[in-house]
Amino acid sequence: MQQQLPDWEGDLVEEAIAEAERRLEGEKETAKKRQLQLDREKAYHRLAVEIDRPKRKKAGPGQLSFFPTDPQLFDDAG
Repeated sequence: MQQQLPDWEGDLVEEAIAEAERRLEGEKETAKKRQLQLDREKAYHRLAVEIDRPKRKKAGPGQLSFFPTDPQLFDDAG
């Protein structure tokens, strides 16, 4: 057999639940904003890396390569 709570105790419980739900919604909103900020930072970083990325260089002189810039089979040892 369970006792009936007085009216003011029931109101306290409902008030506590409502406050917890409001805090949860606030935390969810904050988390969404933070995730959006992190996604923006990630995109800006990727863009900056792409802009600053050095171009691929072909093999330099004397370096082995499938497509050399100075195609000689042997040195000019004369």
